[in-house]
Amino acid sequence: MEKAIANLRRARALTPGALNRLPEAELAELIRPAGYFNQKARYLKAFMEFLFAEHSGRLDSLFAMDVPEIAPRVARREGNRPRNRGTASSSTQRRNRFSWSMLITRGCCRVTA
Repeated sequence: MEKAIANLRRARALTPGALNRLPEAELAELIRPAGYFNQKARYLKAFMEFLFAEHSGRLDSLFAMDVPEIAPRVARREGNRPRNRGTASSSTQRRNRFSWSMLITRGCCRVTA
């Protein structure tokens, strides 16, 4: 994770605007050290799409929301559909993807603050 964040920092991609402008393939390469990089890039792009569509890219607006209402909205953006999984595992996966996206977003906050 630290190497992925360092790669994003070197690429000057630790702001919501920069992450939103990055092509998914380039983002995947930058976060490759974090593992499952293609999936994480897809989830992060869905999160950025949500952030810009519903909050105009403003993190302060996002952080004013209740966390439980954010994850399902992001999941809808990425076209998340249960695929032969139990509800618990699908719910856990959504929460894990959301957690990773929030970690990057909080990193953006520290860099831009």
